[in-house]
Order: sequence, then structure tokens, then C-alpha cells
Amino acid sequence: MRVFVGIQFSSALKDDLEAYQAKLADWSEKGRLTRKENFHLTLCFIGEISETDYVQLFKQLSEKLAKTDRFSLLGGECGYFIKKNRYIPWVGVLSTADLLAVFKKVEAVIKEMGLAVEDRPYTPHVTMARQVVLLDEEKWCHQPVAFNECVSQVTLFQSHQVDGQLAYTPLNHILLNKQKS
Repeated sequence: MRVFVGIQFSSALKDDLEAYQAKLADWSEKGRLTRKENFHLTLCFIGEISETDYVQLFKQLSEKLAKTDRFSLLGGECGYFIKKNRYIPWVGVLSTADLLAVFKKVEAVIKEMGLAVEDRPYTPHVTMARQVVLLDEEKWCHQPVAFNECVSQVTLFQSHQVDGQLAYTPLNHILLNKQKS
């Protein structure tokens, strides 16, 4: 199965992101918008993994994150990646100390298991669309997106096709502590 570790958003935040995504549609010529139910924050992409490795991954992540406190996920500015002359617009997430600490714990488990990790700096973001032709990238990039989402769990997702559409299905959740320790 193809998996990644991430943060699942509340319905309210997904609604807010979808409303903001409508602006992107106005500022672009074409592209594939991310479906609302797929909005999330990726911590680490893993890719194909065996069932045995998945069980071990969940166990080790649960242990590593056992004493991790809940934290706030804060919206940032928009940006984009370019792939094959097309834009991948995203909404930025602030790289707070709490978020980076969780990212490092997740990455450490993946490395300890001998699984591959991406060899590029972590850029926390929410992908809004793919294969986009932006009409005005400056308009998109200077848009702050304010949100404050309480992160109470880390989620293991499966990335797969359902009825011909990309779907990110939550498989397991790792609950974070309710109060600062």
C-alpha cells in the first residue's frame, strides 16, 4: 500500500480552504483542483510499504509521539512549486517549533526503519491544485491565509485511487497529549 504520515484537518478548516481555493480558480486558466476531502498537511511521504512494515511503522510512531503535546497549526502565505512548466499552488503553514518537532520525530522513525525519506527541505503546505496555469502568480503569492487549527492527532493515510479519483484515506490516528507536560 502507498502511505504517508500527515495531519488531518477539521471540516471547518477544509471549508475555509475550499473557499480560498475559489480565488485560485479565478486567477488561473486551467488545472486540477484538490478535492476538499483531500486537504491535509503531509509530514512525511513514505510511498509503497508492506503490511508488515506498516504495522511496525504505526507501532514505532505511536511510541515516539506518546509524550507529544497537542499544538496549533497556523496558516501562512501562499506559494507554488513548478513542475513541467505548470504550477502546483499551495497554502503555506507556519514552521512553528511544535510542528517541526513532530516532523523530526516522524522523520526519525522512518529513517530508523530504513525507509526512504525525501531529500529536500520540509516546506509545510496544503496543495490547492496541480497542473495549473496561473494568470497572475503575484496575486496568489501575496495572499496571507489565516487559520489556527488545534492538532490533536497525527494520521497515517493511504494514497490510492477510488472510482478513478485520487483519495487519501485515514488508516490510523496517533493521539497527542491534551495538555502541556
